Amino acid sequence: MSIFEPDEHLKQAIRNWLIVNIPQWKDFHIVGAAKYLGVFLGHNAPALTFQGPTEKYLDRVEELASTQAPSLGTILRYNERVASVFSYVAQVTEHPDPNNLKSIEQRGVHKVLKLPPYCMSRQLMHSCEPFLLKAPVAITSMCKAAMYRFARAESVFLNQLKAEALCLLKDDQSLVGATRDRVPLGGLPHTPILESLLDALGIKGSFAPLGPLVKSCPDLSWVPPRTPLEIRENPGGFLGVCSVLDSRHVPPLPLPPSLGGKVQGKIYECFSKSEKCGDFAKAMSQKLVVTLGVEVSSSLRVPVNWVATLLEVLRNVRPHTASCVFKSLIGGWTTSVRMHEHERLSCIFGCREQPDEINHYFLCSPLWQIAGQSLQVQAPLCLAQRLCIELPTPESARLLALVFALYHFCKTRAKELGGAPVIGPNAVQRIAFEAAIALEDNV
Repeated sequence: MSIFEPDEHLKQAIRNWLIVNIPQWKDFHIVGAAKYLGVFLGHNAPALTFQGPTEKYLDRVEELASTQAPSLGTILRYNERVASVFSYVAQVTEHPDPNNLKSIEQRGVHKVLKLPPYCMSRQLMHSCEPFLLKAPVAITSMCKAAMYRFARAESVFLNQLKAEALCLLKDDQSLVGATRDRVPLGGLPHTPILESLLDALGIKGSFAPLGPLVKSCPDLSWVPPRTPLEIRENPGGFLGVCSVLDSRHVPPLPLPPSLGGKVQGKIYECFSKSEKCGDFAKAMSQKLVVTLGVEVSSSLRVPVNWVATLLEVLRNVRPHTASCVFKSLIGGWTTSVRMHEHERLSCIFGCREQPDEINHYFLCSPLWQIAGQSLQVQAPLCLAQRLCIELPTPESARLLALVFALYHFCKTRAKELGGAPVIGPNAVQRIAFEAAIALEDNV
């Protein structure tokens, strides 16, 4: 292993030396980084460490996206099997490009939920629990929580190891290094594993932006590191430990018995607040403006507390119904316009000169008439009522959910038969009539 990737000339020189001096090692691989206990050490180690989990994440996203599970089941499966692939390596290594990880996560969540790209912001994506009953795990916060848990469990050993590492330097420590009291980079462009773990324990380094969140949580008083003065005034059972640590290496406060050892879950609950909407209702209103467009939104009058009122109504319908309503409000229809398909369709139900676009389908007469006839309800004329923004009821929520389901079923089925333009709107409407009978049982 090395701080750089050796070229072929250097590799051959090392092989020649091994052949002469240690012939039994002549077949060893000469690389800039190598894996140890699942984590790479050496040149470009963080990127190599996360490469395998990232590939596994993308494979499992594809696998989950191919199923027909409803949104709630999909999110539960995603949290358990997909997002968790990063947990092991995240205990000791930070991702080299956090923004890229967030982008991969955002694409993955949209794909498994069968949504068009970027229907939700990252904050909205992690705040959708009111509608979907469960939100996708915030991977960045999950990784940081995993690292904190591991660092805390090994805090005494890590501090001792750092003291030994710095002691080995003796007079070779640089002036800058001596003032920073940090493990030297050793020529590597990334923070050493040991220092990353201690940063997690002390809520420093890349964890520093989370410090205000931690301090704002009264039940996390055991997280912020103690000062030497606090140790002397309240040792908390660490007297023996303090005798072997200097003033810079202060052990954390003991965990409260009520926590039950669930450190990672409690820390994740705090850290993930940084990835959620500060005002969920406002975020939903802003997203609805994007869905409908500024012109339509400017003429639409909505109650101030429309989100809270709608959520109260959705407590009386099935989770699948609530998810369809949510996907409609955030523009989650996979129309040919929204998906930027090569062939931009017209209304698949036969409305003349109307595009295959979400704003049209919110008003599409054939589609709403078929759905209303199936549920034996009258479709509202007002757009705000159709979208359950104004005067929502369980019946109007079911109607919107059925409209959402019918469109996507008909478009998929028409594509299987050669495409909506080929089979014609009459055939699409017949498909919708037949499908409504089965689909209404799910909403």
